Amino acid sequence: MELTKGPITPSQPALQLSLPQEVGIQATESTQDAATQYIEPRNEHSYTTHTYRAQTRSRTVATQTETFPHMLDHGYNQPRCSSPLFSPIKLKPEDEADSDGDVTMSSVQEFPSMNNTHDKTYYPSDSDSDCESDFNTESVSPESDRKFIVFESALDRMFRACTQCASLITDIKKVVNGSRVTINWTCANNHFGSWDSQPLLRGMPAGNLLIASAVLFTGGSFSDFNSISKLINLQIISESAFYHYQQSYLLPAIEAEYLLQRNTLLGKYVLAEQAITVCGDARSDSPGYSAKYSSYSFLEELSQQILHFELMQVTQASSSVMMEKAAFQKGVESLEGDGVELEAVVTDRCPSLRKHIREEHSDKRHDLDVWHVSKSITKKLVKAARKLENKDLMPWMKSVANHLWYCSATCGGDPKLMREKWLSILHHVTDSHSWGSCDMFHRCDHEPISPEESRKKLWLKAGSSAHKALQTVVTSKLLLKDMEQMVHFKHTGNLEVFHNLVCKYCPKSTHFSYRGMMGRLQLAVMDHNENVGRQQAVTKTGDKCTRLVFPKSSKQWTVKPVYQPKTYHFSQRLLSAVVAMRENGDSRLRDASSYTQTPVLPKNIASTPRPDKTAAVAAHVSRLGSYGPSGSNSTLKLASHEGGWNRDT
Repeated sequence: MELTKGPITPSQPALQLSLPQEVGIQATESTQDAATQYIEPRNEHSYTTHTYRAQTRSRTVATQTETFPHMLDHGYNQPRCSSPLFSPIKLKPEDEADSDGDVTMSSVQEFPSMNNTHDKTYYPSDSDSDCESDFNTESVSPESDRKFIVFESALDRMFRACTQCASLITDIKKVVNGSRVTINWTCANNHFGSWDSQPLLRGMPAGNLLIASAVLFTGGSFSDFNSISKLINLQIISESAFYHYQQSYLLPAIEAEYLLQRNTLLGKYVLAEQAITVCGDARSDSPGYSAKYSSYSFLEELSQQILHFELMQVTQASSSVMMEKAAFQKGVESLEGDGVELEAVVTDRCPSLRKHIREEHSDKRHDLDVWHVSKSITKKLVKAARKLENKDLMPWMKSVANHLWYCSATCGGDPKLMREKWLSILHHVTDSHSWGSCDMFHRCDHEPISPEESRKKLWLKAGSSAHKALQTVVTSKLLLKDMEQMVHFKHTGNLEVFHNLVCKYCPKSTHFSYRGMMGRLQLAVMDHNENVGRQQAVTKTGDKCTRLVFPKSSKQWTVKPVYQPKTYHFSQRLLSAVVAMRENGDSRLRDASSYTQTPVLPKNIASTPRPDKTAAVAAHVSRLGSYGPSGSNSTLKLASHEGGWNRDT
């Protein structure tokens, strides 16, 4: 510990995250020229002490109306509420250092004081109703205890007069450990005491662990929270401490809760000996051709819950585009290894995945996702409608996409009927609603269209450029062949909702380690499974809540339902589990044996070995004329005899 003596220069007041203590404490206000010591961390376990000692003064407060002149600026003579003042305290011997290497503060023992007029530190209030106290001596868990942001200037006003003799406090030391502050004080009569802003969990400040937990469990990032804290000078933990907490406590707690929920879900199907249909889809952390991570999720069709997911790094597959196939294969093996019987799988139209299922899982029915096929058709129609001669096709794109869903839902499992229904769209758009060219489907299923409605429709002319463009898309041989795998009307719509939720916990703009990516995906799964199947919210009058949206793609107002608010009970359970892990000693800080297990992966995904940094800097040439470790300006010239850039210093 480094000790620096000298006057304290005025600076922006620091904020402390303070947890209410068991015993309510109130003190007189501190003088600005009283002796003060600040002990602030330079890093996780190194502290610097700043000391300032004022001239010793002692004065006994006799009545409520008597005030110090320098207290008037702080409203010291305002009426006070009748809550307990500081209690006399006795310091216990300093606790032994925690085995995890955390800083351990001195423990204090508090004794309740009697509120009576003989106590010189007691200020009677004008009315008992001036202040309402929530003072409660019952033990409260750290995660459920209320927290407040307390300004340092407000703390200083609490430590002005001694709690035993009411003389002026002449020496104050502040020890800051992340979000926790410990104040040790001494008065003119040599009485001393200590106060802590939050409890300890086996030597670790509870607020430090709770801050790290809250950031991760809500899908936030430390960099964002740190930026907010720095802006308002809020004292929090360091970045290194956050990642130590994450590896030692947070990720193990997430994995334990996730595995418990996963095993419970799978156990229902294993015990019932029920064959299930799963919908699968992959999500990459960046465009598929350059992705580092790809996660493949399996959603059970009836419950719409995520049963399992696989995280794949590009080094575990031959290329980025092959991660989807590798993750699917590993996920199916994991589900079947746990005793789950798969009747059918629903995927997109990935060619490598379709070949793998056809060759390796021929005993399972393979259905194609209607949502992905409809999305592909819409893209082709948009591309065709951008041409000036096909502009009349634009109003029909949504109807054509909806028609595919209708055909899949009403074909009754008959591929031929689905094809004929699908091809009928070519007649319908020309205002022709009956035909004789099909064997099973000869007329449109909709109600007859009145002449007035018919005049309002923008019908296409048979044989026009727009109609031919539509015909090219509708009669695609590959599309008609794929309809054999769409007759059971399966789709992965809720998987797309889940992937949108994953962006909250794993934003694609942020890079995460493999352990961090795994933990955040597990959080997304628990969030989805807890809130899937929410009912539509209703107003006080019983009407269903809706909202209007205006998608840029369709440029049409659409009504969407408003669902009931989400719940986050899983995050509360995780918070309690983390506190219990620390209190019980189940995990220790920086103990690699408590980390979550990961596959053996290379340090980076580069295709070539990492070069020596010094040599790379020396060989670096900038087009802007600035290069090298010193950043000196240089000029670049084009050497015509070499056809490249040369450096001229």
